[in-house]
Amino acid sequence: MNKMTFFPDDRTLLMIGNFRIPTYLIAAIFAVIVVFIFLLKENKKHGYKRIVAVELFLFCAAGGFIFSRLFWVLGNLSEYMKYTPYIFLITDGGYDATGGLIGVALGTWVYTHEHYMSWRRALDMTAPLAMLMITITRIGRAMAARTLLFVIALDFIGFLIIWFEIHRYREGRRRGETAATTFMWFGLISFLATVFKWDVRGTHDVIMAGLSVVVALLGYIYLHTHPLDKPVILFDLDGTLMDSRRMVLLCFGYFFKKYSNIKNFTIDKQRKVFIQPLRTSFKEFFPEQDDAKLAEEYRTYQGSFSWSNDVTLFPHTEEVLHDLWEDGYKLGIVSSRLTESCDSWLRQFKLSYFDVVVGRDQYDKAKPSPAGILYACKRLKEGHDNCIYIGDSKSDIFAAKAAGCYAIGFYPKRNDPTADERDKLKLGELESAKPNAIIGDLSELKDILKETHGWTYEKL
Repeated sequence: MNKMTFFPDDRTLLMIGNFRIPTYLIAAIFAVIVVFIFLLKENKKHGYKRIVAVELFLFCAAGGFIFSRLFWVLGNLSEYMKYTPYIFLITDGGYDATGGLIGVALGTWVYTHEHYMSWRRALDMTAPLAMLMITITRIGRAMAARTLLFVIALDFIGFLIIWFEIHRYREGRRRGETAATTFMWFGLISFLATVFKWDVRGTHDVIMAGLSVVVALLGYIYLHTHPLDKPVILFDLDGTLMDSRRMVLLCFGYFFKKYSNIKNFTIDKQRKVFIQPLRTSFKEFFPEQDDAKLAEEYRTYQGSFSWSNDVTLFPHTEEVLHDLWEDGYKLGIVSSRLTESCDSWLRQFKLSYFDVVVGRDQYDKAKPSPAGILYACKRLKEGHDNCIYIGDSKSDIFAAKAAGCYAIGFYPKRNDPTADERDKLKLGELESAKPNAIIGDLSELKDILKETHGWTYEKL
């Protein structure tokens, strides 16, 4: 019977007969689990599906593995040239940490480039997590090299500072700074480890440490000398670009006359029709009727009139859209209206500035689901991690937040002294959704666009 022995030596956790489980393998598995949990949580916060986290992790793992091995072999090339098959002996534990970090950066670039994501924003997430993985994995070697604990402790402290402090939004912060700081910290600690001989394995750590610092410095220079990418700007239509309030109230008035009593169309119900989906309103107001049929009847009724005297553009809408279009911004519409109806109104107002128009018939789940926003970004081949969505209702803001976009609430009576109680209630609803900003006029967009943060809900 094979004898089971725990910690038979400094490099082995468990030995059963001739079979051994090295401590670095267990540490590496634990590192993978911890980092993957971090990545899942962060991706969800950014509005991405679970599959994105899985695929991004695999790309980063592949890049890190290949380049860490490559850099190790290059650093010890004279030894490997004596017997070249050893280059492919990946079980010898020969991996370079700086090479792994660079490989993760390249893996992140490949994945984000193919999926229209911001490389700098993703790297701000994957670079510190790669450092955490390297740090945890090194614990498996610490029993055989106790001085390595100094490196582990300093890199772990660095991760905590970078992830929980530097990675947070602050005024003037630019995308990519977290990644650059990670490379800088990692390089400096590697240099100290070489000088004080905390890690005796590397023969070229000074070169690798220098490379990491150079990458960080070049990153800082690039970030502060290149302009930020222009965000995609998506708009709701009704209540944001065009003032269709009177038309909507008249349409609902028709339904109350037909299926109930116009006196039942109270101020509270009038408020609700502007803050909840159409079918939700019909379910609540006319529970005995089929809400799907009522919604179809609503669209038919609304489409049977021109409403040209009841619908107008909000002030400065046309000139703001024109200026944004001339400045090179990609513009789009994401509306609860059908696409045909959106196109009809845009033609009527001669608004031809939009690169994409997405109506309710093009996405499966209505707002507050982010489906419409995500589909619009996909059509534009742009990431929703560099996107602004502007809407006038709570469901608009929730949809933007669920997509991870920078959310702007539009409330045209923000500074209007004639605003009534119904208007104030709508403002309260909008504020309760906690958008990034609330504007009362589209011309206020120009000042917001001068800000230098990332165009996501977290401004990262």
